[in-house]
Amino acid sequence: MVYTIESGREDLTAVHHADSAKTTLTPESVSSSVIPKPSNGPTVEMETDIDLYHNQGYLLCRPFLWLMRLGGMFFLRTQAIILTQKGQNGQQVFVKGRILDETLVARWVNVERVSKAWSLLVLLINAVYAGKFLYSVVYGLRQLNFTQKDLGPIGAHCAFAVSIFMVITTQLIFLKNSLGSSGLFEFFCQWRYLHYRCAGNEDSCANFRKSFTFRRNVICVIVGIHLAAHIFSLAVGPAFLTSHGYQQLHSKVTEGFDGNNQALMALNFLGGFFLSFVDVVPPYFFYLIAELLTVDFEHLTHDLGNTVRSTKKHVDDNTGRNVEWFRSRHNGLCTLVEMADEIFSPWVLLILACCVLQILCNVYVAYAVSATWTFMTAATAGFWFATFFFQIYIVLRAGSRLTAYISHQILIFEIQLDLQLEHRIEECTHLRQELLGDNPASHLKTENLLLNHNR
Repeated sequence: MVYTIESGREDLTAVHHADSAKTTLTPESVSSSVIPKPSNGPTVEMETDIDLYHNQGYLLCRPFLWLMRLGGMFFLRTQAIILTQKGQNGQQVFVKGRILDETLVARWVNVERVSKAWSLLVLLINAVYAGKFLYSVVYGLRQLNFTQKDLGPIGAHCAFAVSIFMVITTQLIFLKNSLGSSGLFEFFCQWRYLHYRCAGNEDSCANFRKSFTFRRNVICVIVGIHLAAHIFSLAVGPAFLTSHGYQQLHSKVTEGFDGNNQALMALNFLGGFFLSFVDVVPPYFFYLIAELLTVDFEHLTHDLGNTVRSTKKHVDDNTGRNVEWFRSRHNGLCTLVEMADEIFSPWVLLILACCVLQILCNVYVAYAVSATWTFMTAATAGFWFATFFFQIYIVLRAGSRLTAYISHQILIFEIQLDLQLEHRIEECTHLRQELLGDNPASHLKTENLLLNHNR
């Protein structure tokens, strides 16, 4: 009987022959380990790369992916988890030692369908909020005379417009990556095969995994604090606080409308809430993916360094093969970096440009209205300035750390290995010349001596 695993690229078919105990999987790369059978009932053994619910890279990033889901920026295509059974009832499909029954698979499919519907709902709310906000911006600008005293309001309206454009475009970029077959889905699928696996003992693997888990937890705490402050500043403050500064902000976001309209107040709160997720979470998610790759490069560098130190005393025929193995693993990680670059590069360009524009606009706002600031107004302005600068810093920091490991440290070790091999070749060549001399009759004897020397 035939079991088909559906994916966006191809169908991977496992054929179970009734007259044989073997199970054939195509392509061969799908089956990487043998899963023990239970004592009762016929089974089909498989381990599939498209079951992201058990993908290690997906599991490591899962806390952030749920934040992305809540902000309407991420969902899995149902092809990632659907297992369509064809044949008799009562068969069981194993994925990494787990029985995938119809109820469990249906539950996963429903979760992803709800996530997709939720993402579209959040996008609709943000679009309505953006439309209302842009109307307020245009309405406010039309009331101004564009003189020097209007510099503050002009800067504030321009900053609002840039912020709305950045948030909506960010959500569209990540939704496109969720819908397409070459986005985050493909990245996590390929991560399983291309990420670095320990060349030494397993303790090293566990240590580097713990290192990434610790960094992820720290980032989660930071993003939680930042997100709470952002929601308070953008959604809670203008809607519920009565201080002078927040009343001014409330009048700006409701300009051109009745500020006491309950539906408008609800829209402002929901829009500010979801826009906070779209504005805050993606930079930290980008940093998390960069750290996921950086830890693998650190791990590879660690093992390569041990290899270099061990070959200083002894260089044999396996040294060249070791160098090529590390280079192939390095190329695999570079492939993952290129995939991540395709996913995040449009967003990185967007956020850098928009943050710089918002900083410039808010500088004019601060200059124009600083004489009338209260403590709450100054604190809010300081928070927004810190947010813009911190987002730029996160992006540049993640890129610089990853680039350092890609292009510097690993290449230094590889150059050292190449130099050691070159020195070894020069020694062998020099020894050969000394032993051979000008006597061709000693060739056979010399070859034996070189062979013993290499050993």
